[in-house]
Amino acid sequence: MSFYDALTTFYNILSYAINYFVPVKCYYKSNFPIWYSDELKDLTIKKRFTHAMYKKTGICSHYVKFSSLRAKCKSLSRKCYHEYIDLVESNIHYDINHFWKFTSKIKSDKNNLPKVMFLDNQCCDNDCDIANLFATYFSSIFNNNSINCNKPSFNSSLSISNIIIDISSLLNKLVSIKSSTSPSFDGIPSCLLKNCANNLAEALTFLFNFSLSYGIVPDVWKVSFVNPVFKCGSRDNVKNYRPISMLCPIAKVFDSLVYDLIYPLTSSIIPEQHGFVKNRSTTTNLLIYQTTIFNACNENFIVDSIHTDFSKAFDSVNISTVLLKLETYGIHGSLLKWFSSYLADRLQIVKANSSYSFAFPATSGVPQGSHLGPLLFLVFINDIGSIFNNVFFLLFADDLKIFKVIKSPHDNHILQNNLDSLQVWCSNNGLHLNVSKCYQICCTKKFNSVSNYFQYKLNDQYLTKVEIIKDLGVYFDSKLSFKYHILQIFSKALKVLGFVIRFSRSFHSISTLKLLYITLVRPILEFSSLIWSPNYQYLISHIEKIQHRFLRYIYFFENRQYSYNIDYNQILSTVNMSTLESRRLKADLIFLFKIINNRIDCNVILELLNFNVPSHRTLESLFSLMYHSAKPIICIFPQ
Repeated sequence: MSFYDALTTFYNILSYAINYFVPVKCYYKSNFPIWYSDELKDLTIKKRFTHAMYKKTGICSHYVKFSSLRAKCKSLSRKCYHEYIDLVESNIHYDINHFWKFTSKIKSDKNNLPKVMFLDNQCCDNDCDIANLFATYFSSIFNNNSINCNKPSFNSSLSISNIIIDISSLLNKLVSIKSSTSPSFDGIPSCLLKNCANNLAEALTFLFNFSLSYGIVPDVWKVSFVNPVFKCGSRDNVKNYRPISMLCPIAKVFDSLVYDLIYPLTSSIIPEQHGFVKNRSTTTNLLIYQTTIFNACNENFIVDSIHTDFSKAFDSVNISTVLLKLETYGIHGSLLKWFSSYLADRLQIVKANSSYSFAFPATSGVPQGSHLGPLLFLVFINDIGSIFNNVFFLLFADDLKIFKVIKSPHDNHILQNNLDSLQVWCSNNGLHLNVSKCYQICCTKKFNSVSNYFQYKLNDQYLTKVEIIKDLGVYFDSKLSFKYHILQIFSKALKVLGFVIRFSRSFHSISTLKLLYITLVRPILEFSSLIWSPNYQYLISHIEKIQHRFLRYIYFFENRQYSYNIDYNQILSTVNMSTLESRRLKADLIFLFKIINNRIDCNVILELLNFNVPSHRTLESLFSLMYHSAKPIICIFPQ
């Protein structure tokens, strides 16, 4: 039996079982609020009918009946609403998505696509045409140019020609997948795989290993639905959306299993890459960057940084090039053939609301929304480090920044030469730099410097100079004060807190309010706090105002009176919370603990620590750090 015969037999048996044993339930869009019960819907329909009869005839008995039905509707509506709120509130503790479902039903259709959308001069006003408009745009961003990329000069000790999936690993994946009834291209929902894991595991293990041994990925596993996700700008412009692929559940499980088995490939990833690599993060990336700048400023030097932007990087990856690089890093034999089949002849279909577009081929790129896609991109971009000389550079997936300590005008030219090398690498590898979104920033304590007048170029275009830049979620200014970042996160957290308070007025439990706050608001105020944690008291107090506002609402929630003269520490103790300042200190210490215990894979940061081993017990700290006089790199035990 060939692989395709086995696959067809599997799907035929599964489709037969679904058609005959899975009940079909039709869902219709209701114009009633989500908390309406069937009884309330019937009463509402009768009330409307009776009111229409009264308006038509003017008979008083119709009005009396209408008044009676209206009173019953109001009473039952209040009851149904409170029951629904209680259900939502109880479920929030298990899954925060219940809160989002609740708010999405109350809010207007802000999360849906606009009714009219544009692409250049084209305009569409129905779901089907809008889906096709997205498909037209998304299909145009692929890179169809043939390139001749040289094989990277890298000697890998890794050699993988074949991998085997065992049934226990597959079973663990099946039982842990998210249960959903959403349709997929192959017609097999994830809830069926999860609930029938024990029955399907053996057959799927056979099919997956058959696929790997012969290097074949069937077309049905290479078709994905695409959701347009809004980025920024005007919501009615198709170009302001990015495509997020949704693989069919079987293909996603297979993808995840292969990823686990070839994960040793990440040992070849350069240390400057912090994206999609275990035990590295945005914080490790930014801490290295920040430390370099602080050390230079301490010596009265300046640092010029170039922040780049690759245009549609994940969708522009040349398939032949990534296969060539996979071979360089030790993938060969049937596994390399499997990857060739995996990346070739992929199809995408855009889903816009309830409509679907025409199918279009993905002629380049790695599958977004998969496990293997990011890993393949890391392999693709990994050799970029070989082009840089005498400069620092850091990566987070496709976010690249190049920076250099400027001690003389000659250093400016060294950095410019590296930018020229980057442009050549991009040309050889089929990537395009969006120069209009590439920026240069000069970090220094000096008010005037030679570097401030040096303007760098990419692709013969001068880069825009900025005083503030957002890097991996943190705003860096030229003086590294982080005041602007603190003001930005304060504003954002304040909006989210207002949103939480508005949509939780009907809740009854303080624990629910606390859960919403620590899940939706507090992370905004604590993201990468190791980088920007303030030393000035006025900034510390400014951040704390958000939590004080929440605590005042808790006081109002309990006492039904609003007051500014409350004991915040007492309320913190009551709800078992800590100040944001103490939590930032705790986060610093946890980061230090992880560094010392090799739970963070970043030798550059580890080298910042100087270990003191006293000959006898003292009260001094065991650790010391080089630090900037106004801003410690890592907040640790004081001397």
